[in-house]
Amino acid sequence: MTNFNKKWNQYLQESDLEITNFDSQDDLNPKIWRGNELDREISQVLMKVALDFHKSLDIGDQFEDIRFTGSNASYFWTDLSDIDLHIIVDFSKFGENAELIKDLVNLKRSQWNSLHQIKIFDHEVEVYVQDENEPHYTAGEYSLLRQEWIQAPSKDAKNIDYR
Repeated sequence: MTNFNKKWNQYLQESDLEITNFDSQDDLNPKIWRGNELDREISQVLMKVALDFHKSLDIGDQFEDIRFTGSNASYFWTDLSDIDLHIIVDFSKFGENAELIKDLVNLKRSQWNSLHQIKIFDHEVEVYVQDENEPHYTAGEYSLLRQEWIQAPSKDAKNIDYR
């Protein structure tokens, strides 16, 4: 059996992770945002990706929102940040099958992300199905459907334990 650390060590060296990249930026990612507004073309592409992905789930019209979240929706983005695209679903609407459907959706999400390598300006787009009732902690969250901030980003430095 091959030692996992030896095999994968070649792909990521601890020195490759520059911890100062977690400091806040002066502006939102200018490749994606126009000031505080999401670039119109990027918004359209993200909506298309989200709707194509949602259609592949085959759960009907069951979604509450489509949200752009994570570091690229905040002042904590880096050149390595991905684009987190969340389909918000109220799984309680599925009744007693909610947990089973949530598990199946998660499997489909994993498969879909593996098969689709979508990038916008070298930022990989990763789709996720988020239960409307689960807590979500992020530095910024933007509704693509309503074209408005759910949680506007803040430039305030976060307390990051770099260790």
